[in-house]
Amino acid sequence: MKKKVLALICAALMICSMCGCGSDEKTNSDMDDATQVEQSSMAGSETDAQQSEIVEEVKQEQSITVETEVTVEESPTVETETTVEQSTTVESQANETVEQEPVPEYDFKYNLAWGSVLITGLNKETDTLVIPDEIEGCTSIQISDEAFKDCTGLVSITLSKNVNKLGVFSFAGCTNLTEIIIPEGVQLIDRYTFKDCTNLKNVVIPNTVTSIYDEAFANCTSLTEVTIPDSVTGFGLSVFSGCTNLASITIPASVGNIGYGSFDGCPNVVIYTSEGSAAAEFAKENSIKFEIK
Repeated sequence: MKKKVLALICAALMICSMCGCGSDEKTNSDMDDATQVEQSSMAGSETDAQQSEIVEEVKQEQSITVETEVTVEESPTVETETTVEQSTTVESQANETVEQEPVPEYDFKYNLAWGSVLITGLNKETDTLVIPDEIEGCTSIQISDEAFKDCTGLVSITLSKNVNKLGVFSFAGCTNLTEIIIPEGVQLIDRYTFKDCTNLKNVVIPNTVTSIYDEAFANCTSLTEVTIPDSVTGFGLSVFSGCTNLASITIPASVGNIGYGSFDGCPNVVIYTSEGSAAAEFAKENSIKFEIK
């Protein structure tokens, strides 16, 4: 009997021991499952964070790409607008230049060469001729050979102070011209310059003229009085020949040579000069009246 009781007690103890072990294993298993869930949750959180970071990086790259594309597309537009504005400005300036600097219309024709103006003749019939001080920015002005030859309609001529040359025959045959004031820039009066100006009554010769060439005033039948300045050193041939009404001419001692026939056809001329001058000697040799001043 005692043995049976001891056997039952031992069996009960073994059953209790087995139940306790099962509980511990279950507990451990539950703990392992919880740990796995937590680890899985942490892994999921880390994965979500990494995905969020990747999304943000993708967004930033897309933003940079978009900005770059906008910059590339807008840049040509800005350059085009700038080019158009510059082109418009240039065209506007060109138009302003044309409007602000019109070429004036003159009564005479001319050419521009080597920084000088060469006047070659009339543009139209006129009785008054005015040569300005400046033509298209040039202040060196010359009258070409025969420029106004036989312009019988010219009555008045005003020459600029910047005229420095009178060509051969330049005013010859201007039969209605009554007066001429030669500008100070002129250094010589060329051949036949005023020949046959039959109504020319008054001539003013400046102190810049050094020579008067052949027949410069020949046949100026209305000329009555002339004064030669001290700057003149010589006359050419027949300078005043045929000036039938020339009554008085003053010739300074500076004139060292008077050409042959300078006063032929001047029956009433009187030469006013200095004692011992070339003019006095010329008067004696050619039986012309003279007076010593």
